[in-house]
Order: sequence, then structure tokens, then C-alpha cells
Amino acid sequence: MLGVPHSVFVLNSPQFEAAAHTGTWLSFQFDWMALLFMAALTVVMLIGSAESAAFHNASMAVYLALVALIVSAGGAGASAENYVPFVPFGVPVSQAGKHCN
Repeated sequence: MLGVPHSVFVLNSPQFEAAAHTGTWLSFQFDWMALLFMAALTVVMLIGSAESAAFHNASMAVYLALVALIVSAGGAGASAENYVPFVPFGVPVSQAGKHCN
């Protein structure tokens, strides 16, 4: 644990007494390789996120263009004659075939 032998944490051991008087069990050493590794991983993740966002935006543009194409093709084939007689909400089904002139 933190580069300290387990016996240092036993309160009645001679190693604990020596470490408590000299302060060696509180030593700290900065790990530069870990910092560089984490920085590299962060950069890779940021690049991956940007590429993922670009792909998502491009695929959404294709999907929206496809939906617009389908709606416009369906609208071009529609005619007003298909809506006569129009049955609004609330008209019973038995009156659906009758014209209201």
C-alpha cells in the first residue's frame, strides 16, 4: 500500500515506530508516466467523440433527406378526390357514405 510494507501498519511493530518518527510512511512520489498515459487517453477519447459526432450528424442528414423524399413522393401522388367524402371526427359510421351538401 503506497509502497509501504504491511508491517508498518501494525501499531506494535518496530517498523511502525521508526516510520512514525521519521515520517517515511507519508512519502509521496508523482507518477509522470501515469499522467502522460491519462493525457493520451483523454486526447484519443476527444478525437473519437468528435468523429462520432460528425458521423451522427451526417447520418441524421441522410435520414432526414430520406424522410423528406418519402413525404414529397407521397404528396405528389395524393389527390383531393381521395378526401371526398371526408369523415370528420364525431360522425357516426352509418352516415359515412352520405354527402352533406
